[in-house]
Parts: sequence; C-alpha cells; structure tokens
Amino acid sequence: MEQAPTVEVEVSDGRVEPGVVPLVVSGRTPEALNGQLEQLRSFMAQSPELSPVDVGFSLASGRSVFGHRAVLLASAEGVAEVARGAVGEGVLAVLFSGQGSQRLGMGRGAV
Repeated sequence: MEQAPTVEVEVSDGRVEPGVVPLVVSGRTPEALNGQLEQLRSFMAQSPELSPVDVGFSLASGRSVFGHRAVLLASAEGVAEVARGAVGEGVLAVLFSGQGSQRLGMGRGAV
C-alpha cells in the first residue's frame, strides 16, 4: 500500500471548489428527461460564470423528483453524463454495518 496521491484544491474567497460536481436531473418520461438534460447542458455551456456547486445544490434541493433520473458531472472540462435509470429498476439491498461480528460466508447465507 502506498500513500494516496496529493490532490490540489482551488480555494478562492475562502471557499473550496471541488473538481467535479454531480448534477441530478429527473423527468416524468424518458423523453422529458432527455429534454431536461439537453436544456441543462446548454445552460451550463452558456453560463460559465455560474458555480457548478450552486447549480447542483439548486437541482438537488429545489426541483421535483420524477421516476426517470440521470446524473451529470460538471467539471472544468464541461458536463458529462455518468448514470441514467428509472425508479424501480434493479434490486434493493440493505446493509447494517457495525451490528456485530462477521463470519466467513455470511453474505452467501451460510450458517
């Protein structure tokens, strides 16, 4: 094991600006989601003076959450899509960490 690489962080006006910010978008239908994604990409490209942190916060706290969702990553290089899906896809998993001792094979249901 080695030490993790040093990451340089920009500090301006006492604020820490992360290198990448997740932008959460949702829509009622896949077509509505695509429209929201295109609108957000265009908005971010036309407004480089906006803080991605502020945009991400506004999207996460001030918008309705619908069944079709996507996440964009905003960075200095632009905006890139990283994930897309619909509510109800996949399976639900629950993990209770720190609730006692673990044993070999416990995740497989072995006794």
